[in-house]
Amino acid sequence: MKKIFIGFALASIIILIASCTAQQVSENKVLDTAISPARDLTGVWEGTATWKNNVLNPACSYEGAINFNFAQKNNELEGTWHTTITKINHILKDIPCGSEGRNPEAILKGTISSSTAKFSSGPIDFSATFTTDLMEGAFESCPDQICSDGTRAVGAIGKFSATRKE
Repeated sequence: MKKIFIGFALASIIILIASCTAQQVSENKVLDTAISPARDLTGVWEGTATWKNNVLNPACSYEGAINFNFAQKNNELEGTWHTTITKINHILKDIPCGSEGRNPEAILKGTISSSTAKFSSGPIDFSATFTTDLMEGAFESCPDQICSDGTRAVGAIGKFSATRKE
C-alpha cells in the first residue's frame, strides 16, 4: 500500500510540473492579430508638426502644419497627406535648408489596431495613437542616412498632433 501511495504521489508531481511548464509556454505567446479599430479615422485631420533632418548632426529643423485625409475600411487605412512649412531653423548656417510653403500631397497606406495607427508614405513611417477627435504621433524616414529612393534627400524625424475637422 505504501508503494502505491508513493507511486501515486510521484505521478501527481510529474503531472503538476508538466502542467506548469505548459502554462508558462502559453503565457509567452505574442498577440499578432489586429484588434478592431476603436474609432473610424475617415475624414480630414489638421494639426501641427515639428521635425528635423534625421542624421547625427542635423542642419535644419522645421515647424509647420500637417494635414491628413484618411479613408478607412475595417483595419485598413489609406489616403493622402501633406505638410506646410511655416518656420525653418538653420542649425548649421552653411548648409541650405528646404523652403517655406506647402509640400506636395502624397499617398499613404497603413493599418489600425485598437487606438493605434501605423502607416507609410514612400520612405516615411508614421505611428500614432488616437481618440475620437485627437491624434498624436511620430514619423521617421531614412534613419541616419540619405534616402535611397533616388532623390538623395536627407531623412526626417519628427512628431505631430492633429484634430479631426470633418
